[in-house]
Amino acid sequence: MRKLTVSSSFRTSFLASLMLLGVSACCRQPEVPLRLDLQLAHTKVKRGQSLWYKLQIANVGCRPILIEDPFWFDQYKLVRNRSSRPESRNKTYFEVTGPDGREFAPYFSWGQHGEWAIWGNDCGSRPCTTPRFDLKPGQTVTASPSVISPERRERWFKRLTGKDISQGNPAERAAYEKWWREGMLDLMKKRGTAPDPTVPAGHRILEGYFTRAQEIPAGKYRIKAVYQPYSDSFMAENAQHPAYRDENWGLPKGTKVYRFESAQVEFEVIP
Repeated sequence: MRKLTVSSSFRTSFLASLMLLGVSACCRQPEVPLRLDLQLAHTKVKRGQSLWYKLQIANVGCRPILIEDPFWFDQYKLVRNRSSRPESRNKTYFEVTGPDGREFAPYFSWGQHGEWAIWGNDCGSRPCTTPRFDLKPGQTVTASPSVISPERRERWFKRLTGKDISQGNPAERAAYEKWWREGMLDLMKKRGTAPDPTVPAGHRILEGYFTRAQEIPAGKYRIKAVYQPYSDSFMAENAQHPAYRDENWGLPKGTKVYRFESAQVEFEVIP
């Protein structure tokens, strides 16, 4: 009888596959498969300054999870996710509770309605335009840190002023560039969003919450991060619709939890 021989590489691969199957079989999918971890660079900020944070999302389950949210690599998406109706918010956002115990609404106005953006993100080897990503079991992704990256959208400047600066002569364009840079630096100082050398590397600036210094009451605040694939209003309206009844919203089949929260972190706003 002819003897069957098995190569060592095949044997190693086969054993590894068996081990992986064994681990998968033993892994019990938790009811809450995602974990959010929120840290603040400082727990005391002066009135009018911005918070700096580090946010991580981890898959603590046994199955891959699709995260359909560009926020993790582009902080500007947080601005687009704002809503005056809390039940309409979705994806990743923050809930901030003020000294009076009520939720403190974000305030997005300066530079956030399209004509410029001061901050960008350091996304490493991954494009900052990544709209979605698979979070593998045991994997953790950290929100990309902020970097100064002023972006001027000239099409908006044209709409606001009726002037197409891109078609101007070199002297006119140079004068505009100088005016714009000086204006941005001055604005950052006034708004408390200038780079802070005491902020550890890897943090991201939380824009929009503490930019109206004269209206921000001093006191103790609490903040937590939330991730939910779809808004409460959407789920309420469509969860029982035949087209969505078996939808998992990017989460493992059988998941009953669709809202994931970090622990609350307390910080203080001082005069």
